Amino acid sequence: RGFSASRWLRGSDGLRPLADGGNGQEWVLARGFCAYTVLDGSAVPPRKRRGFVDMAVSRWSPFADAQSHVEWIGDRAMVWAWSKSRALAGPDDTILPLPRRTWPESLFRGQPHLDGEELVALDEGVEARAWRDGVMTASRWWAETPELPEWNEFRRGAGLPPASALPVLASYPLGDRPWAAQQAIGLGEAFGHYR
Repeated sequence: RGFSASRWLRGSDGLRPLADGGNGQEWVLARGFCAYTVLDGSAVPPRKRRGFVDMAVSRWSPFADAQSHVEWIGDRAMVWAWSKSRALAGPDDTILPLPRRTWPESLFRGQPHLDGEELVALDEGVEARAWRDGVMTASRWWAETPELPEWNEFRRGAGLPPASALPVLASYPLGDRPWAAQQAIGLGEAFGHYR
């Protein structure tokens, strides 16, 4: 227990405990709560990237009260955004306790790929993922497994040709640690301490 936070899965039906801890709560937020995009930060100096992402998320996000999680892979930022009020909305108009940290579920299912695409089963729904050069360049969530036309629409949006069949649905257990955290930009780098 001690220094680690308790971890909870925040789904459409509330909170489900994943791991005990004594230092606050961390949430794994169901993918259905999130919007996803990739930002190109190649023209932005490392010390200005935090401001760049904050401004880009406020412009792009479909949520008036957006919160986000960012994973940098080189000069590209993988960004998940969600509505803070929707995530904190509990049953019967109650407000759930504010977690110490919130992670998108995508980071706890499977591993990053160099290239390719996959369809991943989640606790609630499925996530389509397209990978290029180790970056998840596109992601889409559906409540149910998509039909082939929907899958091909996702592929077209990701710059891929149409497929003749859906891929086999990948089923990964919910991991203990996020897959991209070890590849993310360091805190010092994010604030420009290293040049």
